[in-house]
Amino acid sequence: MKKLWIIGGSFEQLPIIKEARMEGYFIISSDTKKNSPCFKFADKTEILDPLDLHKGELIFNKYKPDGIISDACDYANYLKCYLSEKYGLVDDNLSAATITCNKYLVREILKNNAIKQPKFFLSSSFKETEKVVKKIGLPVVLKPLDNRGSIGVNLVYKKNKLKQLFFETLSKTNGKQILIEEYISGKHITVDGIFSKKNSFHNIGVAEKTVIEKNHKPLIVQLYYTAQLEKKIMTNLLSINKKIIRLLKFDLGLTHSEYIINKNGIYLVETSNRGAGVLGSTLILKEINNLNVSKYLIETALGNKFNFKINKNNRFICLKWFAFKSGKVKKVINHMNKKKYILEKKLLVKKNQKIKYPDSGANRHGFVIFKSNSLHQMKKRLLEINNSVKIDYEK
Repeated sequence: MKKLWIIGGSFEQLPIIKEARMEGYFIISSDTKKNSPCFKFADKTEILDPLDLHKGELIFNKYKPDGIISDACDYANYLKCYLSEKYGLVDDNLSAATITCNKYLVREILKNNAIKQPKFFLSSSFKETEKVVKKIGLPVVLKPLDNRGSIGVNLVYKKNKLKQLFFETLSKTNGKQILIEEYISGKHITVDGIFSKKNSFHNIGVAEKTVIEKNHKPLIVQLYYTAQLEKKIMTNLLSINKKIIRLLKFDLGLTHSEYIINKNGIYLVETSNRGAGVLGSTLILKEINNLNVSKYLIETALGNKFNFKINKNNRFICLKWFAFKSGKVKKVINHMNKKKYILEKKLLVKKNQKIKYPDSGANRHGFVIFKSNSLHQMKKRLLEINNSVKIDYEK
């Protein structure tokens, strides 16, 4: 029996582990939490922070898996690539995983290749940051080199907030440096891709995001597939994405890239050689392409051929996140169960709980993914969902 190690055991990996269970593989599941929802589907479980390469190696040698899978997490992706290259398994490219775990490296590689990017600078100290801001002006975006889910990202509009926000961002990076970027406004877009085989790449999903700014933090609260862009802009966007994937030498698996589009062009925000989070790859891309992405990840990890056709449909898929105001919850009103068009949902708020408005994507209060047959229907259903979930607060 083939052994599969799935790194990450949250709800994001549930479709993969359920597929592997159905296929009859021996499954090792690792996660940072003891109550991981994936553990009940696994043959063996391990507690592991994917940043801990040494413990990851001990787990690998304990079970000798035939394949390793990760999805939706840069850290898990790096560990997978590290172990796969070292021990001769199917490798999603350790070099690419290293690059995309460092936002500055991505910017540096692409800067001389006709890819529009914000002006960017590396900083190790507040004094360096002050010099950069003096040079390019406010507003600026401060980013950790190597975090995910918008953790540590700050928008600086006023000089008197710069020091506080610099140190806050610095505290959220493992690399002890931060990236300072020129602020670019415009339409937020994501592009997802897949390799059908080594170096054979396809764009398979384009979404438009709604991003709100509060307390110096950008927060994604909604996205939908497929984004409605002018044909010329869409063609250019997909061409740019393919070019970036080639320049960064991605060659296998899934990709997820983020852009901002405005009257001056298409700007790269960031890119990675892994699938989109919050079931973006294993549920949403599956729905809009009629493609079993979980099975693809399993077969690819084992070095097996997985022949597929991308059969796009005209369905709209919306992912809405919940971001409630701060306070003590008196009552949760949730009528989402009555909505048959909902594909997946998770509400992380309970009665008597003290909640805070999210300071990053990692702290949002839940989500809902639903399908529609038109943009008009999607907007109507979004309003229905907004009206079906309410929070009453203690005074």
